[in-house]
Amino acid sequence: MSETFNKIKLWYQNHSSSKITFERKGIKPTRDWSIVIFSSLIILLGLGSLAFYFYHQVENGTFFTAVVSEELTEVKINNKVLDRLIADINNREKNLNEIETNKNFPPNPSL
Repeated sequence: MSETFNKIKLWYQNHSSSKITFERKGIKPTRDWSIVIFSSLIILLGLGSLAFYFYHQVENGTFFTAVVSEELTEVKINNKVLDRLIADINNREKNLNEIETNKNFPPNPSL
């Protein structure tokens, strides 16, 4: 009977121990931190190389390329529309000058 009691007691102590151990059930902080640090370094190196690539492409002028057209096209100006636009601008200037010279102020609403 005491042998069975000792087995039960030993089993209970093994499963309900209050000591904290990280070696149990696959919890290994050193391995986890190694993975985090290694992954961070890989990402950092990848982003650094990508930034260097973009810098190199922009510095050489190959990243932003513009298509240069050799053909010169003649620009046609619609004189009627241009005259109307100039007349409209002159009318606005005349109206602004009239407003500035008349200076009609509305009455004070707080009185």
